[in-house]
Amino acid sequence: MMRRPTRTEGVMVPRFTAAMMLLTATGVSAVVWGRTPALAEAGYWTAATGVVGLVTAGLLFWRLLHGALIAAPLWVLLAGAAGLRGNVPGDAAGWAFAAGVLMLVTLLLVAVNRPVGGGLAFALWLGYAAFVLRALPPTVQASQRWWQLLLAAGVVLFATAGFTLRSRASSRGLLRRLGRAGRVTDGLASGWDVRRVSSARMLRKKAKIVRPSLAEVPAWKRRFVPLTQIGAWPRSAGSRSGPLPRTTR
Repeated sequence: MMRRPTRTEGVMVPRFTAAMMLLTATGVSAVVWGRTPALAEAGYWTAATGVVGLVTAGLLFWRLLHGALIAAPLWVLLAGAAGLRGNVPGDAAGWAFAAGVLMLVTLLLVAVNRPVGGGLAFALWLGYAAFVLRALPPTVQASQRWWQLLLAAGVVLFATAGFTLRSRASSRGLLRRLGRAGRVTDGLASGWDVRRVSSARMLRKKAKIVRPSLAEVPAWKRRFVPLTQIGAWPRSAGSRSGPLPRTTR
């Protein structure tokens, strides 16, 4: 499912796209030519549905499963927003809108870091379920167990934080991060690595080590010391890279 649609499956994408384009055009026409507020309101929501449908078609054409996962929160958000606008009785519309936002946050967290993001997303969903149970009427027996889900969310959050700290502090985590960085930058230093190690700010922070005589100079004065007195510009093939420390006094 981590693939583009086949020729047979792809037949449905142009048809769905055409239907969504027609829906968008109908909604825009209703907004432009609508003579009553109710018709203009219906046009807005029709056009919004068509736009979300067009985005969904593009995502499905890109990847079936990935596209469906990204498009699902958009439809949930649209349904929640329509319910809030229509003053649907109860809190179902608000909870649906919050679920859509949480789905988008989950996708973002998992995309950034799968194990850590998955733990954080699981804790957020447990907290969401706890608040949903708490909002239920007291006659529902499950509503009395909301605090257990909230406690479980705290446990998952604490375990995720411990796993993150342990993995970053261990040599295995360091090798994993170095390997990931090497795959991304083909073994070269990234822009962030250069700024973190040899930027002007980091060079001034190391001024007292590079030039011990500057240790007696106030910090505010060290900010005005020329960088050429702290580091040197190494030249390679006519290019200039960031300043590197030199041991001068």
